[in-house]
Amino acid sequence: MWFKVIVAKDIAIIRGVSAAIFAISLSFLNIYFFERGYSMAYVGLITGISTIVGSAMRIPSGLLSDILGPSRVLISGIFLRGFALVMIAVFMYYDFDLIWFFPLLLLNSAAFSFLITSSNSIISLYFRELDLTRALSIVRVGINIGFSVGPLIGGFISEFSFPLLFLISGVLSFVLLIFVIKIKNKIDGEIAKSRNLGKKVSFKDVFSPILDAQFLILLLFVFFGGVIISQFLNSLPVIAKDQNFSNRQIGFFFTQNGFFVIILQIPLVKFIMKFFINDDIKIGEEVINNNNISSRKISAVFLGLLLYVVAFNFFGFYQSFAWYSFCVFILTLGEIIFQTFSMDLAMNFAPKDKKGTYLGFFEFSEAIGWSVGKYFGGFVFDLFHHEPKKFWFIVSLPALPAFLLIFVFRIFTNKRNESRN
Repeated sequence: MWFKVIVAKDIAIIRGVSAAIFAISLSFLNIYFFERGYSMAYVGLITGISTIVGSAMRIPSGLLSDILGPSRVLISGIFLRGFALVMIAVFMYYDFDLIWFFPLLLLNSAAFSFLITSSNSIISLYFRELDLTRALSIVRVGINIGFSVGPLIGGFISEFSFPLLFLISGVLSFVLLIFVIKIKNKIDGEIAKSRNLGKKVSFKDVFSPILDAQFLILLLFVFFGGVIISQFLNSLPVIAKDQNFSNRQIGFFFTQNGFFVIILQIPLVKFIMKFFINDDIKIGEEVINNNNISSRKISAVFLGLLLYVVAFNFFGFYQSFAWYSFCVFILTLGEIIFQTFSMDLAMNFAPKDKKGTYLGFFEFSEAIGWSVGKYFGGFVFDLFHHEPKKFWFIVSLPALPAFLLIFVFRIFTNKRNESRN
């Protein structure tokens, strides 16, 4: 048990530092190009394509995790990302033209997808169902610490040197290899017991997640969930600014969100698991009431998304700083519950030999939802930004098909469990 805690903490460090690397360097990349006089439309095209490629790479990175083993893909992703960031620093130092950065940005996005999907595959394969939510919570705390600390470090270093900013980020990425190597042998040994590495994957296997009717419903649900969730990052800042909130106040909302995720993630999930999901009926390490556990986790996902919808519609009632802060708190509770248990469901319902492939599709579906949500929110904002109640109500509407889908998913799950019994 103690080694499982070490594995969870090491993966949390890997994901947390990776998040910090993004916040330290890549979040300041547009500023670098802007200061050199490039058209922001041109910059947006280059970075936008790399983001799309990175999202699409979640699928092949998951497939490679199933074929080669997730720890190998994780090492490759960390190494390639470190190489890309160091080379970006070199190109900045010698003032290369923007177009030369394009292949490095593509490589960075692909490598980051390798890192995310393979680490999720490790969590899914290594931890049992009752340990899974705890592991996910530890990792989410690490990620949020990284995103909280990264901008502070990046803002400080960027005042002196952009090349130094990316060089430090690249070196930090290489340092992460130490944590992977430390746990690799133990991870590989445990994973090998649960599935056959090197299994030949056919074309049908690659697309097996969308041929699995039950998992396809989950993919569609998380897509609509992504459309909803993206409004916090994409719509809240602009509508708050339109209502005369200062940049500092808007920044506080995001700081508050990160702070409460760090503070509440583990105790809130532990509370839900103890009092609403886990009946504590076991023989050894095997859970007897697995059917109830799955059904209750689905209910938790429903509750998490419902809290998002409630918070968004509350934003429309008053435009005071204190009220917005209260709404962000409700939203944060929804984020913790929804993000943790939706990923938990995906990990549990993915077949052992295809964990990476299934999780790759899950992450891709979520990313596409975020992308669609960005444009959806922008479109609604142009029409209703002077009517906050209508705006928040309309951007919450994708929750309706999401709720319907999660209800259908629960019916599928109950029928599957009944057929097994």
